[in-house]
Amino acid sequence: MEKKDKFIIAALLGFLFLLTAAGMFLVHFQGKERSEQKDGGKERYAVDHIRVVISTSDFSGIFHEEVVLTALEDLTLVWGEEDQEVKKGEQWTASAFFAAHGDTALCRFIPESGAGVVLQSVTRGYGQPAYEGCIEIRKTSQGFVIVNELPMETYLRYVVPSEMPASYGQEPLKAQAICARNFAYRHCQSPSYIEFDADLDDSIRYQVYNNSPANAEADQAIAATAGQLLMYQNSIVDAYYYSTSWGFTTDLSLWGSEVQPYYQSHWQGEGARSLDLANEEVFRKTLAEETGAYESGEPWYRWSTTISKERILENLKEIPMVDLEGLTDILIISRRTGGSVSQLALMGNGKTVTLTRESEIRAALLPKYEQVLRNDGSVMDGYEKLPSSFFTIDKNFKNGELVSVTVKGGGCGHGIGMSQNCAKALGNQGKTYQEILQYFYPGTRVAEPAV
Repeated sequence: MEKKDKFIIAALLGFLFLLTAAGMFLVHFQGKERSEQKDGGKERYAVDHIRVVISTSDFSGIFHEEVVLTALEDLTLVWGEEDQEVKKGEQWTASAFFAAHGDTALCRFIPESGAGVVLQSVTRGYGQPAYEGCIEIRKTSQGFVIVNELPMETYLRYVVPSEMPASYGQEPLKAQAICARNFAYRHCQSPSYIEFDADLDDSIRYQVYNNSPANAEADQAIAATAGQLLMYQNSIVDAYYYSTSWGFTTDLSLWGSEVQPYYQSHWQGEGARSLDLANEEVFRKTLAEETGAYESGEPWYRWSTTISKERILENLKEIPMVDLEGLTDILIISRRTGGSVSQLALMGNGKTVTLTRESEIRAALLPKYEQVLRNDGSVMDGYEKLPSSFFTIDKNFKNGELVSVTVKGGGCGHGIGMSQNCAKALGNQGKTYQEILQYFYPGTRVAEPAV
């Protein structure tokens, strides 16, 4: 073969590779239109659709043993180059379908309008959940994966009421709608489930979706802020939020991330307070006192639980790369800005394990079956994780041997960004949603949607 011919063939192969790569890129973003434009120096953004992985009933994973659904209207079921009509009220089972169509591993239910399906094999806070938009079922070696593709604003109709009660009022709900939209948009920019062409899932690992049905109050707040995003300069803010603070917020150092100017550790109450909360004595004293924070009446403002040594050792088995067979002592080594525990040392059998990640620190002291006493006097029999990393430890000994620890803490959630219960308090004071967002994310602005 001539050198010239080899060059031509190589060039053609390179061109085909580029076409293939471009095709793969387009496939990933099929059905998800995005637009960006500048207007007077301000960037405007829009996201059309989002793809959400649906978790199992207990939110423990994304692989389903079975999928059973019922059509809410006449649907079109599509697989490969084939399709068939599924009548309203008809029940469909994934295992039966894929057994009958062994040459396919993917199918989609496409509604004619907004109505879609009820997932009979999944349970949520209000029962068997209904889903608008398209439902995609994928067969994998680990089980079935369900992806719901729907318009962004429709998605928010089932996020906002799942994350914030309607009773919190319109202005806090508007702030929540913008935070949820920001969070979703950021994951559309950097999808978390590329292998399933999906952006995020519906659990607390991201933001809860469709654990509560849509309601009129949330719909009104979403419509009033349609398409609006929270921006810092020309960047979209991650807009983290959580349930309840312990009186102070914290910053991104909690996760070892680069500190951003709109995430600051500050007091959430009347007047001004500036304390060195990284100091153990200062933190312990502040946690024990009545501070007059806006959230001081909330159930999770303060809490306590006693965890046995055996429970802690069981918890440690679930943390990767941690190996500790005995437990003789436990110490808080240091705290971060805002008072969260940054280093937790556990000692046993001549070995010391030091935990530094917030998720691991909270996992080590998980009160899975232990009682948790809350600020309002209510008692919970077990909790899925330690409510926060803002806590103190008191050790309990018997005959000189550590038997348990009493953990006293404040707040529920990571403590970064907007406290939803503080947002409610600010709304009750007459603050607008713009003022609420400025309170939690100083220096940001609300950008209008693309037109």
